[in-house]
Amino acid sequence: MTTNAELARQMLKCYVAMDIDGLEALLHDTTRHWAPIGVDLRSRSTVVNFFKNDVFPKFQKVEMEIVNLYEDRHEPIVALEWRGHLWRKNGKDYDQSGVFIIEIKDGKISLVKEYFDTATMNKNL
Repeated sequence: MTTNAELARQMLKCYVAMDIDGLEALLHDTTRHWAPIGVDLRSRSTVVNFFKNDVFPKFQKVEMEIVNLYEDRHEPIVALEWRGHLWRKNGKDYDQSGVFIIEIKDGKISLVKEYFDTATMNKNL
């Protein structure tokens, strides 16, 4: 059986590997992904298509590591603090950090709220 914290770790590994099939396998059918850049995606297929077509193609390489990981013992919620370095295909690579708040339902990721420094990201578009 996979723990909620392990699902969060696997999600981060999929982001680093830009593994769309691995990510899809972790997501609940009714998953939602929210980010502070106007992203509010609902359904596994919508999230998968967003990463496949709009996120992963922009990067040559992604490195992310876990800084802190908190798993609620009473609710199916994980908070994952990360930091990383991103190499964009446009030649603008940069350091970034953030937090994922992840909810689990039926052993799958049902919600990801993503928080990161949008000013740093916007400088490197």
